[in-house]
Amino acid sequence: MVELIPIICTYDVEPSVLRRSLACCRGRPKVLSSIVETAYTKSEDTSEALLVLSDTSRPAIQRYTVDDFTRPPVDQSFKSPFIGWSLERIAKFLKDNADDTAVGCYYFLVADERTSADNSLLFVDTLFNESEDEGDDEDKAPDEPLTVRLAPEFVNSYTVAIAIGSMGTNELVDETDEDGVYRGGASDVEDEGEGFEESDAEEDGSDQGTP
Repeated sequence: MVELIPIICTYDVEPSVLRRSLACCRGRPKVLSSIVETAYTKSEDTSEALLVLSDTSRPAIQRYTVDDFTRPPVDQSFKSPFIGWSLERIAKFLKDNADDTAVGCYYFLVADERTSADNSLLFVDTLFNESEDEGDDEDKAPDEPLTVRLAPEFVNSYTVAIAIGSMGTNELVDETDEDGVYRGGASDVEDEGEGFEESDAEEDGSDQGTP
């Protein structure tokens, strides 16, 4: 069964957007709501698994079930208790409080200052380096998590795929755009282009064969 992938907001994104939307843009999608909605829409074959985490208490986290995934729109009263937290602090918090719960403790998404600019989320994989370079070197530096920024349409499907082991975070890192955001990868763009060319060729051939 797929665990919930927590979304941790470390920057005060949503309240400022709410103030603008309530003042002059009522009805416009808010940042987190828009991201979650797009993520689900673009991953119809994947179970909804995103959880905008709003509580730091262990009892609250233990009460979550896999059916408690966040459903857009995100509640207007949402206020993140994780403002200013570092990735290291978040990782430790989840390992200490979410282990053996429906909330994943090794993979998480971060909504940070950049999220308010381009709607991308930072995906954090704390397991990637744990099986690498195993040895008894006491001077070895602690493993750092592998991270990659994801465009909204890949936030649900690809994080779930990584969590269940059907793909690796490094595969996405290798295909990010110049700004560090994964938007489908160069190979996907090339495949689309090849399909377009083949389609054109077929149409040209059919036209030539028509009397």
